[in-house]
Amino acid sequence: MMAVVMPTQQNHDALGTDDRLVRGMGISANEILEHLRRLTHMYYESSEVLLNYPPDSSLFVNPSMFERFVRRSLGDTFNDLNLLRTWDVGWNGYDAPKPEHTAIEHARSWITGLFQTVASLGWIKPNVTGGPEGGVVFEWWYGKRKLTVYIEEQSIEYVQVWGTDVDAKITDGAIESMSDSQEIWMWLIGLE
Repeated sequence: MMAVVMPTQQNHDALGTDDRLVRGMGISANEILEHLRRLTHMYYESSEVLLNYPPDSSLFVNPSMFERFVRRSLGDTFNDLNLLRTWDVGWNGYDAPKPEHTAIEHARSWITGLFQTVASLGWIKPNVTGGPEGGVVFEWWYGKRKLTVYIEEQSIEYVQVWGTDVDAKITDGAIESMSDSQEIWMWLIGLE
């Protein structure tokens, strides 16, 4: 690329070098790339088409774009988690402990990972509340199916309810990996 001698910003009389072409003659490759990044960012940042692409997709020119999309999609859930920090002991009227800070952080991390794993399958905003032991509870309903996830400081457990009547099948277990999380999500939305 050719070097152009031109006045610097600080002192109009002093000369400095710049590695780009004079604007009247054309645009440098860096400016074209930056323009492409801005256009791509503006288009995809507000588009739900991102739900069809995994977080490691080469579609994302700016890696923080997906992070902003996650924050926007989970904004209400993050707000609900932050509100749990303000709850006192006995928040449920039965002397339940206040939600623990470490459990709230564990829940935030888990829900972010879950979203990144299953967003392309379709996302359902969870109900968020405190747990009976100072943890966090997420609940989802999809048709007749209900999924409840209990997040404590060191553990994550789930309960699946297969119907709305009292005789409905109920299963429970521990979530030990994001693969487990994806499996119960697929059950919830009927893709198991």
